[in-house]
Amino acid sequence: MKIVRVYPYFQVDLQYSEHYLATALNKLGHTTTFISSNKYTSLFKRYITNEDPEGYYKYKRFDLHRLKSLLLLDKPVLIQLRKLSKLLFNSDVHIIHLYGVATFTTATTLWLHFLAGSKIPILISDHSDSRSHKREGFLAYLNYQFFTLNLHLFFRRINKIISFSQSSVDLISKRHKIPHEKMEVIKLGYDQDNYRFRPDLKNKSTKMIIGYAGKVTPLKRLDFLINTVDKLEISSQIKIIIVGYNESDPYCKSLKELAKNVNFEVEFRPFASSKELVEFYNFIDIAVYPGGVSITTIEASGCGTPVIVYKSIPNLQERVSHNRGLLFDSEEELVEGIKYYFNQQKIGAIENEYIASKTKELFSWEIVSKDYLNLYNSALNGK
Repeated sequence: MKIVRVYPYFQVDLQYSEHYLATALNKLGHTTTFISSNKYTSLFKRYITNEDPEGYYKYKRFDLHRLKSLLLLDKPVLIQLRKLSKLLFNSDVHIIHLYGVATFTTATTLWLHFLAGSKIPILISDHSDSRSHKREGFLAYLNYQFFTLNLHLFFRRINKIISFSQSSVDLISKRHKIPHEKMEVIKLGYDQDNYRFRPDLKNKSTKMIIGYAGKVTPLKRLDFLINTVDKLEISSQIKIIIVGYNESDPYCKSLKELAKNVNFEVEFRPFASSKELVEFYNFIDIAVYPGGVSITTIEASGCGTPVIVYKSIPNLQERVSHNRGLLFDSEEELVEGIKYYFNQQKIGAIENEYIASKTKELFSWEIVSKDYLNLYNSALNGK
C-alpha cells in the first residue's frame, strides 16, 4: 500500500508521530510519501540541514517532496499545484492522509481532489490541544470558521478524521461542527526501537533530577512547577532540567529570571534530537508535565522513567496506568507526587525496567500502526 501524506511543516530530524508511523508501516511493506512546504517555523530551522528548499529526498523509511509555498497568516500555502496533483492522483497512490483540519495544505488538497474527480480515500489526522477560539480571540474564530466551511464543502470526500484522545475528538467536533461518527480515536505511540531503557545512562548523582521536554509555552506551566518545587523542604536536593528552551521567547526568558531566585538548580537546554532525548529521558529520575501534554510523556515512560502528568484534558489515565506514573490536579497533589518519587529514588525502588516494558506493550508504533492499517483498509473497501 502507498500512503501519501500532505503535511504543512515537515522536518526530518526532530521525530514526531508521522515519522514513527511511516517507520512501522515500512517494516510491514507499506510505503509513505510526504509532501510538504518549503517553509519552516523558526523553531525547526536549526534541524533543517543539507536540504534543497524544493526537492525530492529518498530516506530509508519514507520519501519526501518539498514544494514551493508562501506564508499566509503564518500558515504555508502550496503553490506548485500541478506538481502536487501529479503526486497525489496517480494509480500508485492508495490513501491520502492529511495533517490538520485547519490548514491551507488540507484545504488545497480537498479542492484538487474535487477538481480531479479522484476516488482515492482521504483521511485527516488532527492532534489538537485544549485551546479554543474563545481564548484565542476573534481572528482565531474567523480562522476556524473559514476552515470549517471548507471541510463541509467536501465532507463526503473525507473518510475519517483521526485524533489521539476522546477529549481532542470532542474539541474538534465542537470547533468545526463535525459529527462524532466521522471521527476516530487512535492512541499515540512511540518508537520502541529508539526510546528504551538504558540503565547505563541513569543519573548517578545524589540529587533527584526532574525533567521536562517539549515546547516551552505558558500553557505548559513550567513556572508553576518551579514555584512548587521551591516550596518543598527537600528542594535543595532536587534539580530541574527543561529541554525546549528558546532564547528569544519572552516566556522562556521569564522562566530563566524566576530560576535565579529559587533554592535549587534549574538547567535550560534547547530542543533536542531524538538521540539526545533518549539520553535525557534515561538520565532523569522523573518527568513532570505541569501543563499540556504530548507524545513526550510516552517517550519518557518508554525509557523507563515515571511521569507525573497534569490533568489538563480527560482520559489521561492510560498515560500513567500500570504504575507507570501519577496524575495530579492541584499543587498539593503535585507536591505529594514529587515527594513519593523522591523517597522511591533514595531507596532505589523506581521500577524503570518494568515501566519501559509495560509502555512498549501498550504504546509501541508496531501495535498502533495496525490500527491505522485497519482504518486504511476500511477506507479502501468503502466503509
